[in-house]
Amino acid sequence: MNDSNIGKEISGYRIEAVLGRGGMGVVYRAEDVELAKKVALKVINPTMAESEHFMRQFRREGRSLARISSAHIVSVHALRETSLGLTLVMEYVDGNTLKDRINSGTIDVPESIRICREILLAFKDAHSVEVMHRDVKPANIMLTHAGTVKVTDFGLAKVHDPNSDLTVTAGVSGTLKYMSPEQVQGLNELDWRTDLYSIGLVMYEMVTGRLPFGDSDGGYTIQKKIVEGRLDPPTIYNKDLPKALVQFVTRSLAKDPDRRFQSAGDMLAALDQVEVKLGLREPTTLTATREIGVSKDPPKRKWVPVIGVVAILALLATGYFLWPRAALGTLVLESSPSGATVFSEGRSIGETPLTMDSLSFESVTLTLQLEGHTPVDTTVLVRSASVARVVVSLAPVSVGPLTGSLRIDSTPRSAAVFIDDELRGSTPITVDAVPAGSRSVRIELDGYKSDSRFADVEPGSEPEIMVTLQKVGVASGSVMVRTTPAGASILVDGVPRGTANRLIQDLSVGSHTVRVQLDGYDSAQQRVRIRGDRQENLTFVLEQLEVVPRVGQLDIRSIPEGGEVLLDGQSIGSTPVARRDVPEGEHVVVVRSPGYRDYQETVAVGAGETKQVQAELEKVFGIVQIRVKPWAHVLLDGERVLDEVGAVARPLQVSANEVHEIEAQNPSLGVRCKRTFQIAPGALLPVFFDLDSSVTLPVASIDDETNEGFSGAEIIINNKSTGKFTPESVEFVGGCSYDVVLMKEGYQIKSRRITVANGQSEPISIRLGKQD
Repeated sequence: MNDSNIGKEISGYRIEAVLGRGGMGVVYRAEDVELAKKVALKVINPTMAESEHFMRQFRREGRSLARISSAHIVSVHALRETSLGLTLVMEYVDGNTLKDRINSGTIDVPESIRICREILLAFKDAHSVEVMHRDVKPANIMLTHAGTVKVTDFGLAKVHDPNSDLTVTAGVSGTLKYMSPEQVQGLNELDWRTDLYSIGLVMYEMVTGRLPFGDSDGGYTIQKKIVEGRLDPPTIYNKDLPKALVQFVTRSLAKDPDRRFQSAGDMLAALDQVEVKLGLREPTTLTATREIGVSKDPPKRKWVPVIGVVAILALLATGYFLWPRAALGTLVLESSPSGATVFSEGRSIGETPLTMDSLSFESVTLTLQLEGHTPVDTTVLVRSASVARVVVSLAPVSVGPLTGSLRIDSTPRSAAVFIDDELRGSTPITVDAVPAGSRSVRIELDGYKSDSRFADVEPGSEPEIMVTLQKVGVASGSVMVRTTPAGASILVDGVPRGTANRLIQDLSVGSHTVRVQLDGYDSAQQRVRIRGDRQENLTFVLEQLEVVPRVGQLDIRSIPEGGEVLLDGQSIGSTPVARRDVPEGEHVVVVRSPGYRDYQETVAVGAGETKQVQAELEKVFGIVQIRVKPWAHVLLDGERVLDEVGAVARPLQVSANEVHEIEAQNPSLGVRCKRTFQIAPGALLPVFFDLDSSVTLPVASIDDETNEGFSGAEIIINNKSTGKFTPESVEFVGGCSYDVVLMKEGYQIKSRRITVANGQSEPISIRLGKQD
């Protein structure tokens, strides 16, 4: 890239090359002349220095990086004013981004694990000093030519001040496709687990070469999928991924933060286990961290319970005790989360964290238990003459029951009940702890035909099965039951017998009541007489019930008022707005207004319930750079904002996403030049007025009825009379917009907004209609 600063020495740094450039600034590769060391200089665009929010974000990035000491995070050397402006002096990384590496092809599993490990080491260091990144993505992760990870771009970092109850935030955004559900929902209380979710997505992308979103998915679809939907499992895009790695990624991407890894350390420990299961590393062996004294008196050997990690850890002994001078060990036991109870041979011996001294190197079997988490059983060998620290990661158990119950009765009773071919008792019976799913049920009684069917068991449910058994050798018949529409439930004498259209067999001779029912329709029933060895037929035409919609109300307001409201993507008016026919369930409310950032909230509305949505809209801005030749006062939307603007560009902050009118006025030249524009958030828009550029154009008036030109209409430009009458030539400044009005007695006054282009020769013609 061409840049006039290249080759210059500025504030002690020799500029060598441009590494990147954007609307917010530029990053240079430079040499620290004094230290003869390569550095990266991140320099703010001078026009952005007018934005207090941007300056705060830039300083936040420097301070966030300065808090962290990590081999895998780009270090900051200084934040200083130079002749280039405010400059962040950082470590120079010679390499490419992880995004570049992914774009070149899927990364194999061992290499992906290695990269993920170094990313987690970076975030373990960052989180240890209360710094969150909140914009983790492959484009913000550098890989040196040696393959070492360097995390960069902490511009959206969040820093918690331990001496304050307040959280200082440098931004509330991120990159949508890598956001956690809580980040998409705009929750204020984000924690470290937001970064860990994004790291899980980075791992997903490394091993599959893509993200779990469709190429055509828009922003709303992606947000809904992150918060409510189901992300595609990575095996859809790479069927050869090992199960252990898939489980690691799946847990990383849990929608509930409590079901993810709770820290970068937890995630590293889980990654260790993935490598062990894949045969990429040996099980962890702990070594001594410091020497301890040797006892003068011979110790009594005893069993001491300790805690292991999820896999069996061995603290291997270096040798046998030398009697009578034996070296003893110390073990510091912790768990994540803490507070777990430690059991040895069924006896509780304390809670984590726990420190145990004077340990011999004998093995012991232990159990670690914490409510709501899966217990851990392990065997540990204690190494002598050492102090070791063991951290146990406890996995949360699944929320909610995974079993249900079945209530089974029969006529006659005392029939044997089999569930999935296992005898569970006799009728009447309630069978608990039945695994959820479709279960086979068989009921048998001597002298009667057995009854076999399937029962659907939902977690926490208790379905009931009632059976009338038929005697062996007794005459029976059948009935074919049809319904319109099909699929209605069939009950014979109150006992469920499947769904229509269905042949019901083994009915005893005599009268039976057949009842059919279907959601949304009136139930119906008929009596049928079974005559034996004969099929009867019943047909039911069900009448649809009038459905009373279950709706609630949404009252939506905004500050300021007048914002457009979209309910589930459909515009329903402007704030304040009340919608009284909102279907029961969850809905996405978006409030948008020109010049403001879109506000989004997911609202759960119950039947008969009124929910309030109060949207406080946040202003968004862009920067307009204005130059004028020779000079002019500048008005924005009719208000004078800058005086005597000349050839040197003057920055002006304006609200984004709305149409503005900018006007340059030069009283000495008698020139007023207008233009309209719209700017995107954070954008930089150059505007140049050349008031020395003139275009002379004829102005003509045309009769709207006769389609012929006529003379004598007064020409008024921008509410000021020119003293000329049509047809006449008028001098304009090229590149400007004008309000041209023609007035003549007997005709209606007609105004027209025109934009005059430089070099334009086409005349200005305005049609006037006669007054009634």
